[in-house]
Amino acid sequence: MKVKDVFRSGVKTCTAVTCLDAVGRIMWESDCGAVPVVNAEGKAVGMLTDRDLAMALAAKDRGASQIFVREISSGVIFTCGPEDEVTDAALKMRTHQVRRLAVTDPQGILLGVLSLKDLALAANGTSGISYEEVAKTLQTVSKPRTEERPKWPWVNARDR
Repeated sequence: MKVKDVFRSGVKTCTAVTCLDAVGRIMWESDCGAVPVVNAEGKAVGMLTDRDLAMALAAKDRGASQIFVREISSGVIFTCGPEDEVTDAALKMRTHQVRRLAVTDPQGILLGVLSLKDLALAANGTSGISYEEVAKTLQTVSKPRTEERPKWPWVNARDR
């Protein structure tokens, strides 16, 4: 089964200059836990999660309308293509310990998002991805990361 058969297209996006209250509204209205970050050309340049929002609001001494995506987005994004096999996408999720992949065209233009939820809904005996593989992916992405965690990045943010 191909990614194009299960991913969500037409997802709402944000840019580097979107404020976090707008991102939170997108998440609420779209019933999702992540919003892709795109540049002016529509290329995927990041993925902002509800956890990112929560950590930014906990760490910064400003309201959500005063914090911009560019302040908290790492600029790291993991992608797959619509013609990729879902099993390969699941492997990429496990490798990078992420629950979502941006689905992009060869030029990096965002087409949508493939989530662990999409894989779970697609799993069956004939789809090419099994329940066991989805469970293995969830187990892997849920493990604590092995690399050293950076120090709290926004300590004393108001003093900067």
